[in-house]
Amino acid sequence: MGAMIAVMAIVTVLMVFLAVFPTAFESDDDDDVPIHFMDNVSVTDGKMIFKTNMEEFLKKEDIKGIKVIIRPIGFDGSYSEMFGSFDPDNITVKTGTIVLPVDDRTLNAEYEVAVWS
Repeated sequence: MGAMIAVMAIVTVLMVFLAVFPTAFESDDDDDVPIHFMDNVSVTDGKMIFKTNMEEFLKKEDIKGIKVIIRPIGFDGSYSEMFGSFDPDNITVKTGTIVLPVDDRTLNAEYEVAVWS
């Protein structure tokens, strides 16, 4: 009985270790693609509205160009906007999900932000 409890404890410790171990080597790429402006994006009458001045954002973050694509989950179509200039050689992309205000409702949406620096 004691040996069975010891084996269960060891297996539990190993499972926790294996669950945490891979995250120790993940890189944090949030510094590569600044997306804090996405908190203030909405869609009104089929057009993306940015409450952040994107030209100032590009200067402040030292970015040459940025493209934002938003696809509401469960709906056909997408919204896209581009700001600045684009260098095909130096691009970084970040994807994720957000809660997107669309007209008089909110929807879950996938986003893709491409940054040229």
